[in-house]
Amino acid sequence: MKDSSVLSLALGLATADAITNLTGLVCDLRWPNDLLVGDRKCAGILVEVERPVFIAGIGINVNQSEFPAELAALATSLRLASGRMQSRDQLLAGLCESVDRFTKMLVEDGPLPSWIYSPEPQVTSKASASWWTKWKG
Repeated sequence: MKDSSVLSLALGLATADAITNLTGLVCDLRWPNDLLVGDRKCAGILVEVERPVFIAGIGINVNQSEFPAELAALATSLRLASGRMQSRDQLLAGLCESVDRFTKMLVEDGPLPSWIYSPEPQVTSKASASWWTKWKG
């Protein structure tokens, strides 16, 4: 893999998958690195390249009960969006499983994995459409 944007998308899909599996919330992946619940950001992905290594960071707003006034209209947490506290341990375990699954697809299927053609996208149709649009360039 030569392009960090493909890895960023795979990690975004993995993060959305982990959030949905834990909370039931559906995330919208916004290229290149934001995850939204409704119209508010709940997570972000950052991938940097230090050849030959990719360094990735995933930040998720899990149990915040409020945000500063300047962010309140833009950000949310899984707690606020779902109406209940969330287990960070369960989220981390689910995220590790999802990251492993989605990065494995990259390794085995290449930059355009077979599931992109699936009639039932694994996360959201918007996320798959974003992948397709970016890949087609």
